Amino acid sequence: MEKISTCYHCFKYQSFSLVISIFLLISACTETPNLEEQASRAESSKETTTLNIWWDKGFNLEEDEAFRTLVSNWEKQTNHKVKLSFYTTSELSEKADRALQGDKLPDIMMSQKADMTLYPRLAWRGKLADVSGLIKPVQNLYAENALNAVTYYNQVENKHSFYGVPLYQNSLHIFYWQRLLASIDRTPQDIPQDWHNFCRYIKNFFTNVDEQNIRM
Repeated sequence: MEKISTCYHCFKYQSFSLVISIFLLISACTETPNLEEQASRAESSKETTTLNIWWDKGFNLEEDEAFRTLVSNWEKQTNHKVKLSFYTTSELSEKADRALQGDKLPDIMMSQKADMTLYPRLAWRGKLADVSGLIKPVQNLYAENALNAVTYYNQVENKHSFYGVPLYQNSLHIFYWQRLLASIDRTPQDIPQDWHNFCRYIKNFFTNVDEQNIRM
């Protein structure tokens, strides 16, 4: 039972060429000629545009330090500046909602919880950049559910497309008590391994627990 929830998104801003460059660095994607040309122009120019990144604060300090190092190395390689800000998951979603009102969104944002609410809404309003050029050259390296997790509908352009780059995936864990199963004559082998039957099983399970007045 896996859920792809962590990805980063690129917003439509004037520094798009810089965003393309950092996308290529972070994801190590194979460059298409068009993207390579855009990145080359950005790196060869002397623009002082600052790339604004909002990132989920890691659960461990090492996570944040690793990303700071990556960004610092990119700045040295390209002579471009990055304003990197870390926020907790709840802070990031709230900040993005407020920024949306003033149209002051960042260039890149990564949030672990925004894929179910914020990202689809931003894509719908045409606020996210289509990153198909980054995904398609390496599309076969991703699992189907990873690509589905970053495919949204843009009602401004009337299309479905890739509006984010998957970074990693996590799993949803469901725990059970063997003693409780045994109390209603069930075993771990009785538990279905697909969502549809699992949900039916759980419903019947609690019905049996209630009927027998078993304390959990």
